[in-house]
Amino acid sequence: MMSTAFIYLLLIGAQVGALPVEWSTSDSALIEVTTKMEADVTAGEVEVTSQLLDDVIVDDMIISSRQKLQSAGGMEFPNTAIIPGDLTEQLSVDGFFSLWFVFLDDDVFTSDKEFTILAPSNSAPMRPSPTAEDKDRVRQLLLNHIVLGRAVNLSSDLSSTSPPWYKDTTNHGNKKPLTVTTLGGRQLHLKTRKDGTAVVNGVKIVGKEVRVPPNGVIIVLEDYLFMDEYHGDVEGSESQLFSAIPMVTASDGSDHFPMIELGTAFDDDSVGGGHLGAMVKNEPVGSVLIDRQKLNLTDVSRPFYEELVEVLNFLRSGTSDFLRYLEQVNISSLFSDEEEYTAFIPMDDSFAQWYPIDWGFNPFDVEAFVKETMMNHFVRGRVKQKDIIDGQSLTTLGGKTITFSLSPAGQMSVNDVEVFDGDTLVSLGNIQFVGDLLFVNSTVVRELNARHRDVESAPLVTTPWYSSQFLSHTYRELSTRQHAPIPAGSSSPPSFSLALDYINRTQPQLRDDLPSHDDWKMITYTFFVPKDSAFVNLWPQDTADPFVIDDQFRRDIFLNHFVRRRLYHDRDLVDGAVITMAGNRTATISRDGNVTKINDAIIEEADIFIYNLGTVFVIDRVLFASQERISQVLAKNADRIPSFGLAGMDGALLAGPAVDESQTLVVDLLDELATTQSTAGKLVIRE
Repeated sequence: MMSTAFIYLLLIGAQVGALPVEWSTSDSALIEVTTKMEADVTAGEVEVTSQLLDDVIVDDMIISSRQKLQSAGGMEFPNTAIIPGDLTEQLSVDGFFSLWFVFLDDDVFTSDKEFTILAPSNSAPMRPSPTAEDKDRVRQLLLNHIVLGRAVNLSSDLSSTSPPWYKDTTNHGNKKPLTVTTLGGRQLHLKTRKDGTAVVNGVKIVGKEVRVPPNGVIIVLEDYLFMDEYHGDVEGSESQLFSAIPMVTASDGSDHFPMIELGTAFDDDSVGGGHLGAMVKNEPVGSVLIDRQKLNLTDVSRPFYEELVEVLNFLRSGTSDFLRYLEQVNISSLFSDEEEYTAFIPMDDSFAQWYPIDWGFNPFDVEAFVKETMMNHFVRGRVKQKDIIDGQSLTTLGGKTITFSLSPAGQMSVNDVEVFDGDTLVSLGNIQFVGDLLFVNSTVVRELNARHRDVESAPLVTTPWYSSQFLSHTYRELSTRQHAPIPAGSSSPPSFSLALDYINRTQPQLRDDLPSHDDWKMITYTFFVPKDSAFVNLWPQDTADPFVIDDQFRRDIFLNHFVRRRLYHDRDLVDGAVITMAGNRTATISRDGNVTKINDAIIEEADIFIYNLGTVFVIDRVLFASQERISQVLAKNADRIPSFGLAGMDGALLAGPAVDESQTLVVDLLDELATTQSTAGKLVIRE
């Protein structure tokens, strides 16, 4: 029977062209429409002529129709009459809107609420093209592209309110996801990937949202959403009954991993309206997505990787870490669009066991390790559990071997990791859930930590200098090396007693010059630390220590041994590189074979990682301390007694009757210092 909404939508389509109905333009269709209209609408209610009705009459009809349908319980629908007629064509989404003829027989009333329409681009046509028999499926598909009650703003709704330095471990990057519900009752998850691309349920969003005043939004998509459901047996199947968002609940106390709980169920009669039904009971993890949608194979298949990402996005929790790291390393290029694959997916607690509580090493901060780990959870081919035999081996995409075993009781494991019962078949592949990460154990993590101490977070220390964590941890590291036992037969390691003494004397200034944070953002550093012999060789014996007698000189020299960013030897210290030091002087890197120099100083030990705070390099000379500058410092402080670093730790210098004699000694030694010859770049120390 013809509904009043048919006339309303027909009028809107004729008035603004917002709802193309190209499938209803044949003569037979027009005759059918005219016949139905004559049967359902009396002359007193509305008269349809070959000419457009006057605007006032149209408005009255719309208001009357809306009130009638709303009181009769019709479906609430966005006011698409406000969409300009040529906008859909300009956005290349008119093909999507041409499908809206399926609503012409529905009892709908327009709403003044905000709305968002997610319109697939014309470049993603429906294949195969729908026919008249596909009307119900098309109708459900379109409803799953309409959100009523919210006009999504991609820039603000997907942005984080956290400060820029804060790292959210629950999301990828600093963006928060947005979840909305469509008129079809399906959940849409909008998020921003690491590369800045906005996606909804794994489908890329093309450009920014287009505002439709006063309260509408059109978002253009690269492809249709929920096409797997469209190609499956949607009408009357169990896939209608389940929400697309399962979540992991607490363990029931058994030896098995926690069950998956489906979000909400829909009643058959209320799916179209998006009304929620009762909660669904817990389901086994291996079959949750089969219950959700059955995932029947069809002639039209989606690439495995796209399907996998969408499936993992459906899970409210439980596999979020796997998805986060999968998107972080972006190994999508390893998957062919036509080839089949199987994924072995561990749950979140498999990752959480390796996370440090407050500080320490997180192996998943090492990107190369994360990429390798992700690759080793995929194999080529659709591997079903019923086809696996005891002892069967497969090669992962990362090149490692996984071997299956079956216990006498029939429990399956892979590399001694439990495999949960049940296959989750997806387009061009299969998903199996496992009880732990593959190829990740304490030995692997310990060896990884030894090679990547640069990503290990540091404990917060209050001493020596709370405000400069890098300086404090560096002081502790050098002090530890200073007192480390010397293995038998080994040469003595470099001593840093003088550098430690000078840092301690200068710490009131250095701790302010080298803070841990700037506007709440952590600052990393590099320190080129001279060993003791580098200082000893700077001036003749029995003269004053210029680093003790002149505080400003000491501060300037040491500040110019720090860099306000972390440097790596192989990556940053390339031949010809120019580095700006913390004291604003510049140093030049030179490389000759295995020898690396910064100015004239040879780097004897590189990449001493001070947690994730910075790096230390050991050098054999003091930077920016020329003979001329040393002479100037000694001349300026000729009234000071020679101390050679033996002054008290409080910085006080000795004074007494020998002052006059020491002044003469300093003046005499200045002449000697100026004429001292150097050997191999080091001043000769006379006995």
